[in-house]
Amino acid sequence: MRYLLGFLLLAGAALAANELVVNNSVNYNKNGAQIQQSKQASITITGNTYCDQIWNVPTNETQVVLCSGLTTPGVTYLQNLDASNVVTYGTTSGDYGLKLKGGEWALVRMASTNLYLKASTTNVLTRVLIFPE
Repeated sequence: MRYLLGFLLLAGAALAANELVVNNSVNYNKNGAQIQQSKQASITITGNTYCDQIWNVPTNETQVVLCSGLTTPGVTYLQNLDASNVVTYGTTSGDYGLKLKGGEWALVRMASTNLYLKASTTNVLTRVLIFPE
């Protein structure tokens, strides 16, 4: 089994449209099933700041606290910095329908100001990078 996922986030300093550029590539090859795809998205950010935090996520629920000045979260990058342990997450307290295994990441657009994290077996360092809507 071979798979490779990657992306690059570039945040521009100018206050023009399309300040955030996301590059994504997916390459998958297993038992004759193959896909290769690359995409780029240019995203306009309405605010002037972003929130970049490392959370030491415990095995009980933790609500992410937004950085000062960021009131409406938009594009959010989550990265599990642990090599082997799982962190789950969601936007409703007690509902962690999404997970990141060790070393995995996700890029999502928030539809809520709430983000909850929970480690599965032991504390997990997790990077949370939130751009404003």
